[in-house]
Amino acid sequence: MILSLIALCMPAVLQASIETTPTARADAWWQQRHELINTRAAEAESNCQLVFIGDSITQAWENAGANVWRDNYEQYTAVNLGISGDQTQHVLWRLQNGNLDSIHPSLAVIMIGTNNASGSQPADTAAGITAIVDELHKQRPTMQILLLDVFPRGATADAAGRLINDKVNALIAKLDSRNLVDVLDIKDYFLSDTELLSPKIMPDLLHLSELGYGLWRDGIKDSVRQHFAIKFLRDNMPSTDANELPTGFLSNNVTLAYAAFDKAPWRNTINNELFMNYVLPYAQLNEEREEWRENLMSIAGPIVKDCATTTEAALALNEKLFGGLNVKYSTERNRADQAPSETIETGLASCTGLSILLADACRAVGVPARVTGIAKWPDGEGNHSWVEIWDDGWHFLGAAEPDAQGLNNAWFKGRVAGAIPGGENAVWAASFKRTANLFPLPWLPEQDYIYATDVTTNYVGQDGSADPYQGIYGVALNYFSETPLKREGFTFDMNLDALVKADIERARQQVWNAYCNRPAVEHIKKDFDNNRVSAGDYVSPYTIKEVGVRPQSGWPLVIAMHGGGGVPKEFNDSQWEHMQIYYKDHPEVSGYKYLALRAPNDSWNGFYDSYVWPLITQLIKQFAILGDIDQNRVHLIGYSHGGYGAFAIGTRIPHRFASVHASASAPTAGVSTAATLRNTNFSFMVGELDTAYGRAERCKEFNNELAALRGDSDTDYPVEFSFILNNGHGGLPDRDLLTRQLMFSRKTHPTHLTWQLSDDSTPELSWLSIEQPTSGQEIDAVISGQEISIASTEVSGLTIWLDEKLVALDQQVVLKHNGKHTLHTVQPNMSALCESMLLSGDPNQSYAAKLTQ
Repeated sequence: MILSLIALCMPAVLQASIETTPTARADAWWQQRHELINTRAAEAESNCQLVFIGDSITQAWENAGANVWRDNYEQYTAVNLGISGDQTQHVLWRLQNGNLDSIHPSLAVIMIGTNNASGSQPADTAAGITAIVDELHKQRPTMQILLLDVFPRGATADAAGRLINDKVNALIAKLDSRNLVDVLDIKDYFLSDTELLSPKIMPDLLHLSELGYGLWRDGIKDSVRQHFAIKFLRDNMPSTDANELPTGFLSNNVTLAYAAFDKAPWRNTINNELFMNYVLPYAQLNEEREEWRENLMSIAGPIVKDCATTTEAALALNEKLFGGLNVKYSTERNRADQAPSETIETGLASCTGLSILLADACRAVGVPARVTGIAKWPDGEGNHSWVEIWDDGWHFLGAAEPDAQGLNNAWFKGRVAGAIPGGENAVWAASFKRTANLFPLPWLPEQDYIYATDVTTNYVGQDGSADPYQGIYGVALNYFSETPLKREGFTFDMNLDALVKADIERARQQVWNAYCNRPAVEHIKKDFDNNRVSAGDYVSPYTIKEVGVRPQSGWPLVIAMHGGGGVPKEFNDSQWEHMQIYYKDHPEVSGYKYLALRAPNDSWNGFYDSYVWPLITQLIKQFAILGDIDQNRVHLIGYSHGGYGAFAIGTRIPHRFASVHASASAPTAGVSTAATLRNTNFSFMVGELDTAYGRAERCKEFNNELAALRGDSDTDYPVEFSFILNNGHGGLPDRDLLTRQLMFSRKTHPTHLTWQLSDDSTPELSWLSIEQPTSGQEIDAVISGQEISIASTEVSGLTIWLDEKLVALDQQVVLKHNGKHTLHTVQPNMSALCESMLLSGDPNQSYAAKLTQ
């Protein structure tokens, strides 16, 4: 009976379609490519918005199609899921074995099936393609699928392979009726009017040339950008809009927006970010939602037909739009927040209604525009709204108030120059994209869905009474004053970036001034006034004296750490007092401040536990803000217990010091890492007879390790070891140490960093930082011209900070990270400058741009 049942089941098994049965290929290279795809997907993670799925034609986006891919799809962190020679069954197996595990793209582009043509029936190939669509929606139910007809092949319409593919395409056409599936035939992009296929497009009449990949891009361009435009609107629209706007509203809005933008002569000067946030959206503020694009395009189009720039278009609209529509300002308008149709119908509008109409008219012809305003004048009551348009930066104009002098001239120019960043006295520009701030609406103060960017800095000094860079100070101060959570969502206006780019050093100085005046400095000042430093639960007192005359660049700072350690408090106090006079004064070398630091406790490792480097970092920041020091000439020295501290601190945060010296001590295993000293003047001294705890032997081993690291280099690892014969633990000849140390200055922008972490308390080393530092992480980083090479172990959340002293910020940067090569454009920006200043507390190590891995 059992045998009979098996026999009955056999025919069903034999009838299963090969094309729908997930199948792996045995080729080693194929398995390697599959794993490479999985690795790339894991690296992309949540950033991946787009995938291409297919065979060799898809894989070759990485070869003949590389330039087209870079220019069009890298912005979506697209992942290529193509493998040469694959058939439908192979793609099915890959999808079930990791290709999608790490990513959640919103759009998948599929082009598969041509390799099935030689051995499969069209119906079976179509069934395999259908199975791929089913598998994708099984794993990612909300993902949009763009299913492409199998591309034409062969020279003529009657080529055997092409005829088979045509039959497959006829069968998969029915999938277009499915939800979230669009079937698209782009063969006309490849074929002539007589259906001939040119070798210029497909050299072997199957695979695409670079020209062919450009045609592929053209064929799917509208579908791809329509998808991501609608996604942008849905991701950022208020919930009320999502619930109430009728079907097709967004699609029609997107279609009309692109139709106008594609015709605009300035379209190539507007990037995707500007288009998405300031051309595409269907609303400015909280006005009634309506489909205004077609009507305003018919009105505004003739006005701007001869305009070559966004400035010309905006000025022409402001001069002719309102008169042509017989619309004027009036306090008798129905409401402040009128939509365009109501303003046109009544002919009356508030400054806000006029601004909405002008901004929407600008958007209708492809000019990026936004409503901007102030909720309350700093010098009195009242509010006002106007319009900003983009032309290589944001510029303002009063709606229905044309000015003969052009942009950035209006009656409110002088008054708005007194605006105060943050709050109702600030100037806010509306943003459809969600930001950390809301647009203050005097008529609807409780609203929570109209977002905004603080652009006050653009208006400070517009009347000639103030320096525009003073605005950078105000915005940076707001940023530094926020909680860490609010800082994560803090939005900086694009014009701040323009100011940073124009003069990085001038902008950096304003950011540093804001950092020095942020609210947290009150606590630092209290410590400074009481000759102490605190970090977390630890507090260290210190004594300070000035030696000699202040150098022009500020006082060098010498931080001296005493002996003692795991002994009673009275003994450590006596050691601290001795350290206050131990090192001889040398004003003839340089004026300096001598700081004798008391350990925060009386434990054995009081100067070299993980709480110490944050304490020392805070001490340096304290004196940089309040002590008039030169941060490029900070020196750390210590004897015995303090020497152990110098070994530990100097190797954990070497980028803070011009020099580090340790006497009568030794490196601590697992704490002192020689490799990190690549760019720091480090010296240590031990007596031949100082054998307690293996001090002399450990110092020799450390010196040997450094010598091996240095190799033949004349510049790396500038370390000096002094081994004093016939000397024990005390009485080392180092009391004139400062004659040498004071000569050194810090190397602020080294081009080669080696970083080995042994704790979780060190988030940055010069121009590198790690989001979650952990013991065991290692990084070796080299900058050579415009190329950055990174080798890292166990590291995630790595940031590479860049400025004009490291790379040319007006050129692209090649990043090689663990063998993966990527090309990046790094632009100076306010966000990077503020973030790095907050991280380092050091204007010499704050950076105007960053790359995050």
